[in-house]
Amino acid sequence: MARRLNLLSPKFIETVDRPGRYSDGGGLYLQVAAAMGGGVTKSWLFRFMRGHVSRRGKPISREMGLGALSTHKRDGLITTKEARERAYRAREDLKAGIDPIEARKGLRAARRLEEARGVTFAQCAAEYIESHKAGWKGEKHVKLWRGSLKRYVEPVMGNVPVVMIDTALVLKALKPIWEMKTKTAVDVRLRIELILNWAKTHGYRDGENPARWKGHIKNALPDPAKVVKVKHLPAMPYEDVPALMLKLRQETTTAAAALEWTVLTVVRSDNTFAATWSEVDREKKVWTIPASRMKADADLRVPLTDRAIEILNGLAQRSLTDEIASEPIQLAKFGLDRLSPRFCITLTSPFFVPGLRGCAIFCLGHAERIGASRAMGQPLGIACRVRSAATDWSIRQSAW
Repeated sequence: MARRLNLLSPKFIETVDRPGRYSDGGGLYLQVAAAMGGGVTKSWLFRFMRGHVSRRGKPISREMGLGALSTHKRDGLITTKEARERAYRAREDLKAGIDPIEARKGLRAARRLEEARGVTFAQCAAEYIESHKAGWKGEKHVKLWRGSLKRYVEPVMGNVPVVMIDTALVLKALKPIWEMKTKTAVDVRLRIELILNWAKTHGYRDGENPARWKGHIKNALPDPAKVVKVKHLPAMPYEDVPALMLKLRQETTTAAAALEWTVLTVVRSDNTFAATWSEVDREKKVWTIPASRMKADADLRVPLTDRAIEILNGLAQRSLTDEIASEPIQLAKFGLDRLSPRFCITLTSPFFVPGLRGCAIFCLGHAERIGASRAMGQPLGIACRVRSAATDWSIRQSAW
């Protein structure tokens, strides 16, 4: 007996307003449901049996939604004719032994993959940065990411679909800078790897990450630690620190005060540059550096010596940040030249003290730690104890 099809008339489809399912034949149903704001909604449903059973072993049907019923032309919904054609194709799939629901999933996945082929590495990089920058410390990291990718990666594969990125392209971007700019190359490789991981998570590519280091890029490029040996800036002999402090006190510029403050507090120079009056409690002699400026994401309480308080009083309530930012000529005249984004400062010939040429500000802190280590008779490697002892040693040298 032939299966009856097209059972529902156009008028019935248009006027029915009672919730329920109405068979159009061949597994196609018009589903009518009550709407939240009153009235009803109508959609098409294909129902079929395909070897699925319940926990009790009874056959159960599967249902595949075909879309909402079109109520007028050009509304983008499914007309009765289109619903019947889709139901026909589903029945043909069943005859061929194909599950129509699984077949539709496969088509959608293939469509997404095809769309992904048009997404370039540069687009993924931009989206990665945008989605992660809120967790980074400041705009500096955003600029570093964008700058390194624009200079070293995008000329090689910026316009290449991310799904097509392979090991050869990754190496093409890394090899020119691996030996000349090793630290930068290491950062660039990691950034490529993270972006490709992000692309995989979002379905733009699959498979192994061609930028991964362990067991892959490591086999093609030399170990970074063996390419460039780390050359540390020399530390000033700690015995010469008092002579430096005396020299600084002879100067009246804010730059000299900032340098002396940095040595007395044993902090990074960028924290000195960013210091504000609200962070300092002169009565308790404590400077609290907020977590936003600390690598450990925790407040740092720095005890202040009498000389440190004297420096603050001498500034007459003027912001260290504003004053230093407004005195670039004083900094240059005084011989304090910024060397890098880490705000390292060297002591050059205009302000020469024997043994100090080429020493950096953070090396002065190292000299203090050495002094503290010797004062307490402990190895320098006991970092946490020496760090606090460095301040104690500075306090004992208040005669500087």
